[in-house]
Amino acid sequence: MMKEDRINLLKYMLVGAVGFGIGSLFPFNFYPVTGYAYPNVIELVIFGAIGGISLGILSRNTKKMLYLALLGAVGIPIGFVLSFVFLYTLALLTRNLALAFFINFMLGGLITGAFYGIALRNRKKIRRLAIAGGFGFAFGALLVFVVSIIIYGISDVPLLFGVGGTSAYIIFGTITGIFLGAGMYLAEKPPTNQKEEMSE
Repeated sequence: MMKEDRINLLKYMLVGAVGFGIGSLFPFNFYPVTGYAYPNVIELVIFGAIGGISLGILSRNTKKMLYLALLGAVGIPIGFVLSFVFLYTLALLTRNLALAFFINFMLGGLITGAFYGIALRNRKKIRRLAIAGGFGFAFGALLVFVVSIIIYGISDVPLLFGVGGTSAYIIFGTITGIFLGAGMYLAEKPPTNQKEEMSE
């Protein structure tokens, strides 16, 4: 990879990390009454929209940013909710909570990334964003899992994200943004040869 390519990749990753990190402040504000920080759908919509804008900001294309924001507003709530749907069942089947977290959140991330990829209107690019979203969600959730266990010693699935408060979701959002930023860079990078260009 050439120096210019590395710099551009880092730019996309940084913008993604900042965008999703800031976005995570909105849906996961700490609730002092309960001590937990669970999002509602409206807050997840805001999270997805801000993240989408960050993915398109380097393109300097307002229409693309708005399209990414719209699809992120739909994709993040669906992906995040689905990340929890089968978590208990998967944990019982694997008997490994960390593995269950990783697999289930990867599923949610694949769906979320695919929604962002739709904005690029290309099947190959959709796949790249889906893969990036899958790994971003999975590693983000796994890091929250590890940090929550170390700090709080929590073993109850819902509490892993709840007790961590805003900081847990900033970690999750930032890691997700880094991966999706890298995925956006790979999706937007001009083809390097004629064969690749034809496949686009």
